[in-house]
Formats: sequence, structure tokens, C-alpha cells
Amino acid sequence: MTPGPAPAEPLALGRTERVSWSRRAVSPWMLLTAVVAVLMGVVVGFVAQPLAGALLALTGVLLAQLALLRVVVDQRGLTVGTGVLGWPRWRLRAGDITEVSADDISPLQYGGYGIRMIPGATAVVLRAGPGIVVTRRSGRRFVVSVDDAGTGAGVLAGVVARADRTRC
Repeated sequence: MTPGPAPAEPLALGRTERVSWSRRAVSPWMLLTAVVAVLMGVVVGFVAQPLAGALLALTGVLLAQLALLRVVVDQRGLTVGTGVLGWPRWRLRAGDITEVSADDISPLQYGGYGIRMIPGATAVVLRAGPGIVVTRRSGRRFVVSVDDAGTGAGVLAGVVARADRTRC
């Protein structure tokens, strides 16, 4: 078994200091596929089969919703939302987190691109590359691919460390 990534160096935070870090991620190929599906759905709906066209267009809209991602770290913890509506959304409270790290994420580790729920982990993977890896008190991991993951992991580790200090 290979060792996991080293825990992130926590950002030093004062007791009352507020902090926030956020990034957006987009999967261009998923977005392009969504646009093509919507256009094909419109064409199929008018030319051949309205129901098939509507289903194809709806599939494209849902795919576009999943192709956009917003990751926010603040004094409450980690929030990850997809699409314009920010749904589905995951909120991990700082008190529920035991370890934070940044690592190179491979979609193959988690069964592919998209939202993946595998034994022991939930992953939101839009692309290969940097990502934030969180271990929860339950032992379950949460993984999200996002640029500048090292900074985000450091800020989150600082928030978690402060939450641990105030809980004691």
C-alpha cells in the first residue's frame, strides 16, 4: 500500500481572524459535450422524435450543471457546489475533518470523471491534476479536483486546527 499525501501545512490563524479561499473549476470537454447534446436534442426533437429530443436536451442540461464546480474554504469548513445553481452541494464542517492534504488526482483512482461515490471516499473529479483530499472523523475521504489546491488545503488545515483548539 502506498502512503497517502503529506498533510497540508496549516495557515496560522488567530482566534477571531476570518479567512476565505475559493476557486472555480470547469471541465471543457463535459461542457462541450453538454452543448452538443442540447443542440442534437433540439434537432432530433424537431425532425424525428420530440420525446427523444427532449430527453437528449435534458441530458445535456444536466451534464452542463455537473461540468462547473465552485470550491469554497472559510471559517465553517469546505463547501463544494456544482453548476450555476450550486447543487448538488457538499458541506464539510471544520469540526468533522481530521486531516487535509493536496495531491495529484487521477480520475482512474476514483472510477472516472464526475461525482463518484466509492467505498471509503466521495470524489468530485472534473479533471486530472491538483486536488484537495479531506479525511473526515468517520474515516471516509472527500476529494475534489481544483487548481491551487495547495493553498486551499493550507487554509482549510488552518481552519481545522483552529476548530480543534477551540474545542479543547
